[in-house]
Amino acid sequence: MTILNKLNKYFILILSLFLIFLFSALSLINFFKSFYANEIDLYKEKLEYRSILQSTIIKNHLKNNMIVLESAADIFTHNENINTESITKIIEKLKTLTQFDRVFIAQNNGKAAFANGDTYDISNKDYFLNAMKGKHEITEITDSFFEKDAPIFLETVPIVVNNEVIGIVGGVYKLSTFSSLLNESLQAENGYLILASSSQEFILKSSNINKIIAENNIWDFLSNTTFDDNNAAEKIRKDIVTQQNGFAEYIHDGNAEFAYYSPLGINNWYIISVLSVEAVQNRLKFIQAIMSALTIKVSIIFIFGILSILYFNKKAKDELIASNEKLKLDEEIFRVAMDKTSNIAFEYNQKTKTLTFKNSVPKGHQLMQIVENVPESLVENNFIFEESIDEFLQIYKRIFNKNVKTSSGIIKVRTNNDSYLWERLTLTNIFDNDKNILRTVGVIENITEEKENELSLFLKKQYFEALQTDNISTYEINLSKNTINPFNNSSKKKNYDKLFEYFLKRKIHSDDIEIMRERFSRKNMLISYFNGINEFKVDYRTKDADGVYKWAEFYIHVIKKLSTDEIKGILLIKDISNIKELKEMSEKDPLTSLYNRRATKKHIDNFLESTKEDTTSSHAFIILDLDNFKTLNDTLGHIMGDIALQEFALKLVECFKNQSIIGRLGGDEFIIFLKYISSKNELKEILKKILNDFSVTYGHSDISVGISASVGVAIAPQDGNTFQELYKKSDIALYNIKNASKNNFSFYK
Repeated sequence: MTILNKLNKYFILILSLFLIFLFSALSLINFFKSFYANEIDLYKEKLEYRSILQSTIIKNHLKNNMIVLESAADIFTHNENINTESITKIIEKLKTLTQFDRVFIAQNNGKAAFANGDTYDISNKDYFLNAMKGKHEITEITDSFFEKDAPIFLETVPIVVNNEVIGIVGGVYKLSTFSSLLNESLQAENGYLILASSSQEFILKSSNINKIIAENNIWDFLSNTTFDDNNAAEKIRKDIVTQQNGFAEYIHDGNAEFAYYSPLGINNWYIISVLSVEAVQNRLKFIQAIMSALTIKVSIIFIFGILSILYFNKKAKDELIASNEKLKLDEEIFRVAMDKTSNIAFEYNQKTKTLTFKNSVPKGHQLMQIVENVPESLVENNFIFEESIDEFLQIYKRIFNKNVKTSSGIIKVRTNNDSYLWERLTLTNIFDNDKNILRTVGVIENITEEKENELSLFLKKQYFEALQTDNISTYEINLSKNTINPFNNSSKKKNYDKLFEYFLKRKIHSDDIEIMRERFSRKNMLISYFNGINEFKVDYRTKDADGVYKWAEFYIHVIKKLSTDEIKGILLIKDISNIKELKEMSEKDPLTSLYNRRATKKHIDNFLESTKEDTTSSHAFIILDLDNFKTLNDTLGHIMGDIALQEFALKLVECFKNQSIIGRLGGDEFIIFLKYISSKNELKEILKKILNDFSVTYGHSDISVGISASVGVAIAPQDGNTFQELYKKSDIALYNIKNASKNNFSFYK
């Protein structure tokens, strides 16, 4: 009988081990199926995000070059008399500022001049005809007119003078150059990228998996592709025709691939982002190997655990006593384990609606060991945040259903220091053999850190998107702790206030220090943030390693970290020298380097608009016109006239270099706008000095011509609050003094 009992025990042991292995194998298979499906979904989402990012990079590249062309067109718009040498220099400058293969400027007769001196007749080209109609255009693919068998596309901008198109400025891309420029930045990791024109011809083929894409258009590509769904290819064709986006799985050249296709938003072009399924499967195989090894180790440990339990049970004399002792031991182990973790266990009585904590009350909670009338009392006492009340009540409502074993959810609760915690609440019903509820037990798990990690991941994604731009530097700042460090390198933290002051004194142009300190001092940013402002941006001049000042953009985006209430943010510093240089070229008069008419009007109107609420300050609008300048030009020549205009411009700058806007409207007419004049008498003394300085005689051989100045003055705001109003009235004053005596000044009356 004893031997039979032993055999039965061994049989039970072997059967138990077999069932454990069987259960583990089935669980592992089920896990891998679920894990594989989730990973595939994750890669699909990643592919869609990557396609959007790649579209943005391509559009930004084309847009930035279009902005440069538009700035160049502005130069011609506001400077009609630019000579051939200046045109050549502008074309050469455009070539260095952009990444076009060629840059050209064409007259209204279609004659196009390139930087290398070549000229072509493009009068019959569609892009020329469209630009002459005032259209800014990125063209479709066309044959090159300067290199055989080299397909190109262009960006063109019209040059408009007095509402008439007089020519165009354009840039030419060879498809091979365009692909090379964007290949590195498009980041087609474990796959490749295709950009197709509106006729579905491939513009760009960028691959990081050494795959050669032999086809040259979408339709050929689809004809060499196998789909599980017979209707998939037709759906893709229909989506492309109707400009829809979509996802596809297929086999191309024997390789399984995922693809996400979407319109680029330019010329009906399409972008197709492709991911190799093999790369996904290799990663999953690696994870599968790790999980299999881990499962075997856990199974071995579990088997040894069972053998140990059987060994100690063999020593038990009384099965009932042993069972009771084991029950007590298990309960104690459970309580100790719960005490050592952040999880809190409790028992819930559905009949009395009473909640009793088994190990301890959650730390920081304003709760007793026994809580009555749950869940209603916790809602009434504002223990649950309003946003979580519905979910909290539903958790308890579901557990009252006899067909429900477990009810779970995530809620936000209030702590005794008026802060909050995120918790996962799980209720479980324990049934008897007749499926009646015996007890309801619950577990509270603190998942605040998990929630904060989700926020952190979201912020890192934002940072990653920000880093796709051409920044000089990127930093993380903590305004609450007064620290700053390079992005993703917290080991190099420094004191923000000290570093900012050093930056102001050593690197920033003196004229920009005041606005930088006003916008970016830690104190002012904190005040602004609590007043609802979380973005700060300023253009400033910074000194490079060679001591040369260059324009840069200083941008800070501020957020509040919920768990610690710390005010943090990201700082981006971006080089904008090229854009500023082009802008300055479009605003300056080429002869005198003063503001041209358009820029003068813009700056004066902007200043008047910004100070329109200030009724106590006065500003002077001065028109200065040279007397006898036409005689000087006619007798001594235009070269001497140009020299005279340059000398007078330098005198104006020297006299009014602070708190003024100085421009040349054309010919011998100048504008000086003096800000914040203290009195009319002081202004008169300044005008007398101008008249004295401008009384000059120019001569050559036996010929001499005397030059003087006549000045008309209007005062803002009493004479007007716009450039046009002040110009009209100061011009009346100028007319009066010209007719009366010349070489004098007159105020508008």
